[in-house]
Amino acid sequence: MSDQPPSYQPPNYPPPGYPPPNYPPPGYPPPNYPPPGYPPPNYPPSAYVQPAETYRATASGSNVSAIISLIAGLIPILSIGVNILVAVLRLPAFISGFLSLLSLPAILTAIITGHIGVAFAGRFAPGKGYRGLAIAGLVLGYLEILLIILAIVLIIVAIRNFS
Repeated sequence: MSDQPPSYQPPNYPPPGYPPPNYPPPGYPPPNYPPPGYPPPNYPPSAYVQPAETYRATASGSNVSAIISLIAGLIPILSIGVNILVAVLRLPAFISGFLSLLSLPAILTAIITGHIGVAFAGRFAPGKGYRGLAIAGLVLGYLEILLIILAIVLIIVAIRNFS
């Protein structure tokens, strides 16, 4: 026996990677393939016919926007009443101050939700009476804005006359 190791021979592996696929050349469809978007030949037509008219969704509940508009329009009036009551009874001013802080957001809410409520009542709930609620909230909101403008003008006139 000889003391030398046997000579090393690398294993006979296949070349790395996969064999190339047998794809057709790019840009050409396979033969006898129907063009995309068309049914296969001799295919029966569909039995489903799309309806001619679409149906509008209807509201079965109440017009929440109209109700919110009316309630928001009443908050500043309640605030004025509480302010008068606080002045007559000489109660702490923070009671009237809290409701006065709610007045301007309530007025804006009354106007915005009033317009939404009128549109909703005209489209989805005609004849259910919600349009009147929305208009009442709108009238209160716009009337309160006019009262605020009038109060600001009267304050400016009073300051000019007494100074």
